[in-house]
Amino acid sequence: MLSTLKEINLVSNPARLKIIIMLGITAKTAQDLLDALGVSGLKIHYHLRLFEENGIIEFVYTELINGITQKYYN
Repeated sequence: MLSTLKEINLVSNPARLKIIIMLGITAKTAQDLLDALGVSGLKIHYHLRLFEENGIIEFVYTELINGITQKYYN
């Protein structure tokens, strides 16, 4: 739940709001978000890092897919 003005400002960005909505449904990887939203991987990672640093999302688990470790966030 968003409880501070800083947290509310973080999700007021349209791209970030879409990420939060998608993560609210089920845990997703950066690649899942990239595929669904069609934005650059750098932007997705930037937004995920901001959310994680501010306690809005959390790292849930990792999975090895085709030799690549995928991090799931929720």
